[in-house]
Order: sequence, then structure tokens, then C-alpha cells
Amino acid sequence: MSSSSLLLKDLSRFFGIVLLIVGCVGGLLNVVVFVSLKTFRKSACGYYLTLMSIVNVGQLLIDLLNYILKNGYSLDSTRRIFSYHIRVFAHHIRLSAGSK
Repeated sequence: MSSSSLLLKDLSRFFGIVLLIVGCVGGLLNVVVFVSLKTFRKSACGYYLTLMSIVNVGQLLIDLLNYILKNGYSLDSTRRIFSYHIRVFAHHIRLSAGSK
């Protein structure tokens, strides 16, 4: 293996996991704030922001976790049927929610 591919693996492992944890915590804090404040519960904008925060956390969990497994640990989860169907379902959810 070349040094660049080893560097990519190490960066994917370390920074990918850090991004996954920080992103999920931040997204869940967004959901808590949007649900707990009365001003966001009364407006349609609050519902949209809450839904988008939930979709973004789901996107992080599915796509970034797949990227970490594929590039950091050389595990290709797209070959598993169950994982493939979850990714297709998540893609349709993102398209219907307006997130690309």
C-alpha cells in the first residue's frame, strides 16, 4: 500500500468518527431546541427545521458511517442486501424532504 492510501485510511478513521459524533450531537441538540421552544412549535418553519435536523442526522448516520467503513476499514457495506435497501430508502427520504 502506498503512503497516500494509508494516510486516507487514517484520516477517514479519525476525522470521520469525530465528524460523525459531533454532527450527531449537534443535530440532536437542534432537534431538542426546535421542539422545546414555543416559538418554533407554533410556526411551520419550526416543523421544517425539526424535520431537516432529523433527516440530516439520519444522513450522517447512513452516508458518513458507510464512508468511514469503506475508506477507513475497507468494509464495503453496499454488497450486503439489507444495507443496500436502507441506503435506497434513505435516498428516497432525502429527495422527498428536499435535501440533496
